[in-house]
Amino acid sequence: MFPDIRSGAVFIADAHYTDERTDLLGLLNQLQLSPPSQVFLMGDIFDLYLGPFSYLKTLNTPLIDAIERLAVVCEVWFFEGNHDFLLEGCMKGVRYVPLSQQPMVFTCESTKIALSHGDYADNLTHTLFTRLIRSRFTLGLLHLITGNIFGNWFIRYQVARLKKKRLCREFDGFEQHIMEKVAKNPPEAEVILEGHYHQGTAFETLGKRYVNVPGFACNQSYIVIESGQNTVQFSAMKYKR
Repeated sequence: MFPDIRSGAVFIADAHYTDERTDLLGLLNQLQLSPPSQVFLMGDIFDLYLGPFSYLKTLNTPLIDAIERLAVVCEVWFFEGNHDFLLEGCMKGVRYVPLSQQPMVFTCESTKIALSHGDYADNLTHTLFTRLIRSRFTLGLLHLITGNIFGNWFIRYQVARLKKKRLCREFDGFEQHIMEKVAKNPPEAEVILEGHYHQGTAFETLGKRYVNVPGFACNQSYIVIESGQNTVQFSAMKYKR
């Protein structure tokens, strides 16, 4: 049995929340007032939040609180990204999906949909790096060296560096890149839905439908699924202040 995606479910990816990039707080507050059936937070919701670093929890408290409030009134899923990981148990009431369980297959009506952040299995080097950096031992050691002794200087530097990163650009050869990833998804999946790339596009490839959730940080857009009579539609929506 696969978990269900219900009609009206909201998918948000790549918000890269910082104290200067706060539109997601407004959207989550709106959703709390008018709860959808489900909310799927598809990774890189935070610009940087690593579970072992207490400093980052403090930095991200406004968004953590908003997610926890939303989880009281509707079902919330959080897919680990490459900017926010090792967060299991860090947000109350949230169903957490680590990278090791991605892609995860859901059903919507009779359609099987593979969900992931999208940061997986590009190549062996990348795979080994993601496993190393997601090790609690590795991050615990890093925390000890750079956090407890030197006043979080390393994390502060990374936070400042990431704020300057260019998030929104066109990915040349994107469809070809995705064709190479399709084979790494569960064969039963008819639709592949992920974030990570900030492209906000959809197309058919190798007999499957591919949907890339827009990068919320780029244009404050997200996706809503509507289903009925064995059909599934993905509609792009835009947050209005």
